[in-house]
Amino acid sequence: MQLLSLLVVLCVVAVLTEDDTAPHLQIQQQLKDLFPTEYHSFPSNPSTTASSANLNGKSDYLKTLSNRGIRTSQYALISSSSTSLPDPVDLNLFVEEGLRTFSSLLPLLPPPSHSTSILELGSFEGSSAIFFSEFLLSHPSSSLHCVDLWSSASYETNPSSQTIIGSIIRGSLSDNSAWSYFTSNIKLTPNGHKVHAFSTSTFTFLTSLLLLSPPPLYDLLYIDASHVRLDVLTDAVLSWKLLKVNGIAVFDDYGGGEGCGEGIDAFLKGVGEDGEIILKGYQLAIRKIR
Repeated sequence: MQLLSLLVVLCVVAVLTEDDTAPHLQIQQQLKDLFPTEYHSFPSNPSTTASSANLNGKSDYLKTLSNRGIRTSQYALISSSSTSLPDPVDLNLFVEEGLRTFSSLLPLLPPPSHSTSILELGSFEGSSAIFFSEFLLSHPSSSLHCVDLWSSASYETNPSSQTIIGSIIRGSLSDNSAWSYFTSNIKLTPNGHKVHAFSTSTFTFLTSLLLLSPPPLYDLLYIDASHVRLDVLTDAVLSWKLLKVNGIAVFDDYGGGEGCGEGIDAFLKGVGEDGEIILKGYQLAIRKIR
């Protein structure tokens, strides 16, 4: 009788596990088929564990990233003749905004014991992807999909090209430098093997997913791609259709320039009562009600 009971329990566990992982694997295969040359995956790094830093502990988190060898050129100019990545430099700008935003949003997201699916539009060198990998991808079926062209040309057409990122791209980064930083950083983060990168335009990616039946749905959207107002609006409208009910969409740079702010405001007007703004500052977060 005890053996029979044990077999029943094992069968139930097997079914639950299969139900949890099968859709995840199916989606990954669909995306690989959709983007055979644009899809990139990363190996598991068993020597790296998730950060134990408190989300309010900015200095602890920065120390964790630095110790891992996380590198970025986003806030420091480097020589165009350099053949290797520079030493780790300042990650303060993203970390400060990111910790403040996501520490308040984490209680509203699925807990680590549940599978979490994240879509990031605009990844550049991986600062936000690092954060998600550290704190939101611990479940075996959790995943992060990163979409970016990783091309200097795409950044130079940004209307904010007079700002720090534009001057860096034009002055010192080659076409593949941002991609080199991104891949290097993801390989050094915990759960990096749950990060899936797509080197294509956000429009191509989103419209391709929306043609799937059914399309994959996400718990969290992080939108930080083109800052052209119509591009921002397009990214918002298309990705909103891929957001689960009660899911959260976070827009970076809402308070950082006319293009982003105007595009996001137009989107909010269209969403109306179908969404609830839960954070509004330099970044804006909205929860999908229906």
